Amino acid sequence: MPYVQRKRRGYAVWLKVRWWVIGLGGIVVLGGGFWGLTQIGPRKWDGDAQITVVRKDDPALLALQEEVESLTERYEAAGEGADPEPLREAVKLQQQVVAKSEGGGQSEILRLLKLERLVDAVQARELNALIRDLDTTGRVAYDVKKLGEADLAWTDAWEKQRAVNRSGAPASLKNFRRESALEQKIQGLAAAPLAEEMQEALAVARREVAAENWAEAYSAFGAAREAQQEINTEFARSRYADRLKLDRIERELESLDAANLAAEVDELEASGDAAMAVEDYIGAAIIFEQARQLQTQINRDFTRSQFLSSAKVQSLEVKRQTAASIPLIEEIKAEDRAIEGLLRQRQTVLAGERIVAAEARLRAGYERLKRGERWDPELQLRLGYLASQAERLAEIQDAIYERLRPLPGVEELRVLRTEFPQALYQQVMKTNPSRNQGRAFPVDSVNWFEATNCCERLSWIVGREVRLPTSDEFRIAVAGTTVGEVVGDRTESQVMASAAPNAAGLFDLRGNLAEWLAAPAGQAGGVPAPIAGGSYLDSAAALRSVIRNEMPRSDRARHVGFRIVVEFDPVE
Repeated sequence: MPYVQRKRRGYAVWLKVRWWVIGLGGIVVLGGGFWGLTQIGPRKWDGDAQITVVRKDDPALLALQEEVESLTERYEAAGEGADPEPLREAVKLQQQVVAKSEGGGQSEILRLLKLERLVDAVQARELNALIRDLDTTGRVAYDVKKLGEADLAWTDAWEKQRAVNRSGAPASLKNFRRESALEQKIQGLAAAPLAEEMQEALAVARREVAAENWAEAYSAFGAAREAQQEINTEFARSRYADRLKLDRIERELESLDAANLAAEVDELEASGDAAMAVEDYIGAAIIFEQARQLQTQINRDFTRSQFLSSAKVQSLEVKRQTAASIPLIEEIKAEDRAIEGLLRQRQTVLAGERIVAAEARLRAGYERLKRGERWDPELQLRLGYLASQAERLAEIQDAIYERLRPLPGVEELRVLRTEFPQALYQQVMKTNPSRNQGRAFPVDSVNWFEATNCCERLSWIVGREVRLPTSDEFRIAVAGTTVGEVVGDRTESQVMASAAPNAAGLFDLRGNLAEWLAAPAGQAGGVPAPIAGGSYLDSAAALRSVIRNEMPRSDRARHVGFRIVVEFDPVE
């Protein structure tokens, strides 16, 4: 018969008998479950039991109850401190009552518990007296160094106190603090030899450290650590257990581990300092980096060592960056001097290209090594400013040079023929504070600091010293100026060069705007600075003489401006 036909016939037979099979299986499962339930739970006690449960009105049971009550009354009548033997006998009899009573007798069980608590209280009072005596015995033995006797007394007292504290006695008769104190004393006796061993090892270790015998010191500290670890683990309740002491010992061990590395750090730092002294900056930077990495290793691997120092890492990094930055700074300074020469020669295109390149190198180096201590803020400021003006260098130089005139009798000094123009001030300072604005007008309302700052920036641009005139230079410049060459008796400043120039070709030295002058050498910064020449506020008569006043350096006034002096070499 083919397999498919056999499979179909078998399936047809299963459909006919399946419910019979399922029903039979269910009966078997239920029967097995019922049998299992009968095997668990309480079972009937055979007649071999030692105690036979009797009825409550059984004469023998009633006699036992009466005896218990009689013994209890006799003890209570005797009062506290009486012989507890009747009470103990009452407990034994009450235990028989409970065992014989039908259903255990809830009231009989409660009576038994009450009697047992009374017995525990009596026993606790007896034991407490013994405990006090044993504790005293132990202290006396300990004081005379009889440690074995002290240990026996305190152990006996601790065991008795433990029994009281775990009994059914009232809380007033228990003393958990004394139990803990006795345990601490017992552990202290056991830990004392270890503590002495630990102290001896520490003393040896410190002597060896003082003698710089590092291997012996390390071994002694290790022995002290093992002893203290055992005390802390095995005798944690003794007075010798001390986690802080163990921590200090481990810190000493880590310090010894790190000592050699720390000495190497110091040697490397000294070598780096020596390399700096002979200007071997690249070599110094390499050495300082080695020292920094070694100190970082100490900080990472020996976190409790006395040689741990984040400040040391920072200090070494500053030294490294300082050493690494010096060659770059020197190169940029040399380039800055070359740029100054090009600006002095008015080669502004080439100077502008080199300014941009030098400033970019300086800025990148600073970003990489900004913690170095040799950076020159003035150099950074100057190159940054020149780079921002690189495309206007020729224009500003031309505006300056075309306005310069020789100072009479002083060939190496050139003075601006007019007061400083607003348009040029705007180019140089990127701002214009003037109240009376106009491209052809002189800049006004500048304070002395702003005027000197403008001179400093012009010095950078032209590669020469640019400054405010001194009082003597102003007198030389104004000499020979006639009354027709003044601008006074007005309400505001006028266009530059409105009046005729003087014999030296200089305009507005008397009137229009008063002008800031250089402060005398050595004068304190808080002292007012001089202004000269008078302004449009003065009368023509007053302007016949050279007016000289003073103003606080931080003050601004709409009638005050400035002009500049440029220093040249005598041969130019």
